[in-house]
Amino acid sequence: MNKHVDALDVQQEIDPRYFARQLGIKPLQGRATCAWPYDRDLFYAAFGPPETDNRKHPFVLFWNFVESDGAPAFSLCLKFPARRKVFLVARQETDTAYSDTAYLWTAKRIGEAEIEPLFLGAREFAISRTS
Repeated sequence: MNKHVDALDVQQEIDPRYFARQLGIKPLQGRATCAWPYDRDLFYAAFGPPETDNRKHPFVLFWNFVESDGAPAFSLCLKFPARRKVFLVARQETDTAYSDTAYLWTAKRIGEAEIEPLFLGAREFAISRTS
């Protein structure tokens, strides 16, 4: 993981229900705040199958997340096969505390998936828009 967090107490507890996955919307655009090496099994185990828009961008895989109130929060994006990293794009680029919270939540979820996969067998699937 490529992010160093100084300003935030990394021991703080982040509610696992703070962010929820949302399907059917485009990934957020903007500056990536951090990246992880792409490990297909690990990302699929942590977040389930990614989405792709086969018609317009067949090589872009993504996971979208919203806050508990439904507001768009961040996207995890991967341009496959050109890049082998998953990038986090947060909704509010200027608010580093917000970006850090998204990063810590994602990192914690990836760490938990290394111990116990949340979505067994998900690596066989991708969610694709049909119309």
